Amino acid sequence: MQALSAPTRAEVDREHSKKVWLDIGVMSVRNLWRIARFRVIMWCCLGLSSVPLHLMYNSAVFSTLAANEYAVLVAAPEFLTGNQSSFGTYEIDIVEIRDDITAGRFERLDKEACIREYNKEFVTSRGDLVIIGTAHNSSTTVYTANTYGQPGADINWLCTGLDCRVGLHQGGHIDYCFSKHVKERCRLQFSFYIMIIVIFCNLAKSFIMGLTVWKHRTPTLVTLGDAVSSFLEYPDKSTEDMCLVAKTDILKGVWKQNRSPRVYRPVRNFWFRAVSWQRLLICNFLYIFILSIAGILLHIGVGGIEATSFRDIYKGGLGAVSTNSLVYIGTNGRGPRLILMNVLLANLPQGILSFLYLTYNGLYTCMLNADEWSQFAHQRKTLRVTTPLGWQRSTYYLQLPYTYSLPLLALSGVLHWLTSQSIFLARVTFYGRNGIEDPDITLSTCGYSCFAITLVIMVGSVAVLIGAGMGFRRYPAGIPTAAGCSAAISAACHPLPNEHDAAYLPLKWGVVSEGHCSFSVGPVENPVAGKWYSGRARKKDD
Repeated sequence: MQALSAPTRAEVDREHSKKVWLDIGVMSVRNLWRIARFRVIMWCCLGLSSVPLHLMYNSAVFSTLAANEYAVLVAAPEFLTGNQSSFGTYEIDIVEIRDDITAGRFERLDKEACIREYNKEFVTSRGDLVIIGTAHNSSTTVYTANTYGQPGADINWLCTGLDCRVGLHQGGHIDYCFSKHVKERCRLQFSFYIMIIVIFCNLAKSFIMGLTVWKHRTPTLVTLGDAVSSFLEYPDKSTEDMCLVAKTDILKGVWKQNRSPRVYRPVRNFWFRAVSWQRLLICNFLYIFILSIAGILLHIGVGGIEATSFRDIYKGGLGAVSTNSLVYIGTNGRGPRLILMNVLLANLPQGILSFLYLTYNGLYTCMLNADEWSQFAHQRKTLRVTTPLGWQRSTYYLQLPYTYSLPLLALSGVLHWLTSQSIFLARVTFYGRNGIEDPDITLSTCGYSCFAITLVIMVGSVAVLIGAGMGFRRYPAGIPTAAGCSAAISAACHPLPNEHDAAYLPLKWGVVSEGHCSFSVGPVENPVAGKWYSGRARKKDD
């Protein structure tokens, strides 16, 4: 997309004739209004084909939690040895339960353990429960019996303290319980339709890139070196006599006024001065917005899991489906009709994060573009271009050096992965007491991890601090900051008439003749502070 938004030299000359500048060396939206329509269409198609990927890719594979239906029977100790074989019309086979207890398929739990194992909306590894207790003024052996485990079922039978009176007459108490172990049925699943969409979008991207390579043959000024090389080989008359012009001067309208000699004043600009205020505003706003939303969600999530310390948050793990960390959309959160809504909810942060990466990448690109530009005033260097000729070089792709681009990619990958573990698609399937799945009440929802959200906030905050620290570095005083402005770059590229093929040799920027600064393959001097420079190129022997 950055290569597609880069202008050709013909497009730059056309806009310069109108006193309009273009962005060089950075992906630019403002360039789209001034470049060939074919490249604009390809740029838009590449961008739009990314949207379904970000909104669905992470939900192509998801985990399923299995919840069990179970019977709860509250009885007196005599139940274990009695002869009672039925209890009204409840769906409980008391004889079967008593036989299971005798056969050892039930585990005896004390009151606290019983509450801990069943005080969940979804019970995944336990089945039928027999609570043993006594009740005053009661002559029956079985006090209550019912089934639980369906979505939305009332679980207020659970004790909230040691003085449980569940199913007992007032004044009774519970001694212990028997819990049946059930094998967990959690699964890892994938969505066939989401897979199809993902594959289609990736094929579309491949086709667009291939079509771009096949159809678009005119070289574009993708890197700073591409622009400098072009302007040195074919100087731009619209920027003559402007050798000390910076991007800030172009923005102030100097280009449209009568050009006159300028006084050289060395300035050590902060790195962030190379970035437009619009890009800074969008990038910082997005970061603050995302971190604020993550903080709010973390506060809500901590309340949901009733965490009282960081240890409680840590125990939740990364991307683990838990019964007390699920988010519901709609009135009951059930049915396949809501799966798409949950997919979009789970992956919306991925799309926002990807857009944030583009802005953050652009921010670094602008700052490092200006840094590469400033170095030409202090050391002789060859140009880094897309297609090198002569002494020119192509050491890395686009504008960012590997020392910056690789850490940025790694940071983006870590944030995307942590975000996918922070909120994710989860499905809950329900099994009856007979062990058969009931597909009619499958629950599609989103799960969240407070621990992953905490890590997202920490890593995101570090990224913000590093970016701010980079922005407050200073460029060395020397060449006026062009900051990717095609007009400012062009103004610094008016070599002496006798310098041919300068673009293919090592270059340095400075005073090349009395009153004129430019890039040169020959000896150059540093401009003198307070001295006037008109920008008129003359041969050194004139």
